[in-house]
Amino acid sequence: MILKILKKLKTIIFFENLHRFKKKIFNIKRLQVSDKIDFGSKIANIFFEKNLKNSKFYYEFGSGSSTLKANKFKKKYISIELDKLFFDLIKKKTK
Repeated sequence: MILKILKKLKTIIFFENLHRFKKKIFNIKRLQVSDKIDFGSKIANIFFEKNLKNSKFYYEFGSGSSTLKANKFKKKYISIELDKLFFDLIKKKTK
């Protein structure tokens, strides 16, 4: 009985991954990144911008609107991004 449940579970996982694969490959949507940062509160956003403006260098995991802000403020930065499509989008916006 447990084996049957595990087989069904693998099937569910497989189809879930297949769905993501199809979505990524066959249904390529236009990725979008807002120029406005949103860390969940106005205070957090102000804190981030203030510290970014005062920094000489910015390092982050996961690029996005904060990367665009660092670029806008002409800061030296390193942004680690694993998603190739998103990387290309950010690269295009920071040129």
